[in-house]
This record gives sequence, structure tokens and C-alpha cells, in this order.
Amino acid sequence: MRLRRIAAKPGNRPISTGGRVNRERPDPGPGAGASEPCEVVLADGQTLPLVIASPHSGHGYLPEFLAQSPLDPRALRKSEDSYVDELFAAGPALGAPLLRAHFPRIYVDPNREPFELDPRMFEDKVPDFVNASSPRVAAGLGTIARLAAGGEDIYREKLRFAEALQRIDSCYRPYHATLRRLVDATVVKFGFCILLDCHSMPSVGGPMESDAGRPRADFVLGSRMLIEGGAKAGGMPAWKRATKALRSAST
Repeated sequence: MRLRRIAAKPGNRPISTGGRVNRERPDPGPGAGASEPCEVVLADGQTLPLVIASPHSGHGYLPEFLAQSPLDPRALRKSEDSYVDELFAAGPALGAPLLRAHFPRIYVDPNREPFELDPRMFEDKVPDFVNASSPRVAAGLGTIARLAAGGEDIYREKLRFAEALQRIDSCYRPYHATLRRLVDATVVKFGFCILLDCHSMPSVGGPMESDAGRPRADFVLGSRMLIEGGAKAGGMPAWKRATKALRSAST
């Protein structure tokens, strides 16, 4: 089965691209930033009511971002969910599209509200619509994180709010627009969509966590991303239809 790759450009519809996935993950250096914020890998035809997303495996570090931080690339990369996109790379061949972010989540985190920001990070006043009081902001892990995975400050100096806007417009919004198109198309085709949002978690609680130093579970499953469109088919709930479809695909 031939796979296709679609790259999303900021402000444009996805465009067709070619080439193989680079399997190497070297430390980022000057010029290492990805040219597109995200891409979709999909087979010739979607046969499962499933969308796979890897929002935190991006490793395209822009040189200007690296220059803003006193941390070395290895310390910055501890915030990545490295290789998660590759762990789920078989999805498209099985009939499910895979959305993968190219930008690192330490640069902008697509698993946050668009303006979940800490005002202390900015030298100018942030607008009133900014959510500055969420638990994630308090932990230093907002849409633009203040702290790295090890608890260190990411930036040498405060940022301008205009930079936050630029990151959100160039990375966050194209990622979510692409995800919305995939989910909507899946709902139209199957009547519902399972969004499998894929992450890796530290095996031991981190210094900023309530379980600091304690071992964690090997696998963690959630059930918050079942998206249903319209009425139930034949009175069958969406989750039962999803289970039936996935079981049929695996046999």
C-alpha cells in the first residue's frame, strides 16, 4: 500500500509532498527548524474511523529559539515525546491517518488552549483573553512553556507578546486546522471518529509532579476523544461501533 504525505503550511491548505521519513533524531543545531508545522501521513484510502495524532514528537528547532535559551539542546529535548510518531507509523498502512507535528512542544504546545500563557514571561502586558490561571500555566507548562522538563527556566530574557502570537499563528493554528479537517472527514465517512492522541510519559515522576521519584505505569489509556456525528447508527453507541470497527480491522 502506497502512503502519501501532506504538509500543512501556515495560512494555506495542505499541499502534497514526497520523500521518506527521516529516522535519525540528531541534536538540533542551527537551521534545524522544520519548514512546515505538521504533516499528515495517510494511505490510499482511510478504512478505520480512527485519527492518530502525535503532537509532541516534533524536533524542528529554530536557531533563533535556541539562541533565546541558556539550556543546551539535550536539556530542551527532554520535553519531547521523542519517536512517538514512529511508534505509531504503522497506522496509515492499517487505514488510519497519522498527524505529526514538526515543531517541538517546548516552542509551542498544541495540547493547550491557544492562549494559555504566563504573563510573567512577557515584557509587555498580555491581553485580557489570555488564560493566565490554569494549573498548567502555574506549573510553567502553558501554550508557550516557561520551564523545561527538568524544571529549568527556558528563556534568558522575557518575550514580547507578539512572538507568542507568531508562534500560535504559524504552528498551533495550522496543526489544529489540519486535525479538525481529519476529524470532520472521518465523522462524515463513518459517523464518528476516535482520536488517538499519542504521547510518552516519564517512567518516574518528575521534580514538579506530586509523584516525584516514584515509578509510573508502563501504559496509560484515556477515553476522552471519541467524537460522534449525528444520531446513533441502529441504536448502537459510538464507542461500541468504534470497538466493533477496530476489532474487524485487526482480524
